[in-house]
Amino acid sequence: MIEESRRKTKILSVHEKREIIKLLKEAFNNIDEVSLAIIHGGFIECRVFRDIDIALYLSCVPLREDVLEEVREALEKKLDIAIDIQILNYAPPRFIVKALKNGLIIVEKVPGFRGILFIHALEELNRLKRPRNIKLI
Repeated sequence: MIEESRRKTKILSVHEKREIIKLLKEAFNNIDEVSLAIIHGGFIECRVFRDIDIALYLSCVPLREDVLEEVREALEKKLDIAIDIQILNYAPPRFIVKALKNGLIIVEKVPGFRGILFIHALEELNRLKRPRNIKLI
């Protein structure tokens, strides 16, 4: 029941969205293991949205699941908006490229890290696209 109300379609003003972004930035900046945090998806790209998608790159993998779960639950309760967290460490390169290209970086603890991650994901995509020469006996 609570989950349903948090996933209802929402329309917020630019000012309200800025306040939410500020709160999210503070929350994820305070988690030592979060190296990079990106807001992506409908919250950033559209006026109307259902949830907030946040992609995280963690310096320590695996991070105790309860840490991110507690942060997510606290933010959802405070904002009354559903939050979906994706871990970039395990994400396919196509997803990483899309999140970095279209998303809003709210935490980047190592300057230039997003660029390195972006180039690495592009190289991985290109590697996967190349035909392989497999010789059959």
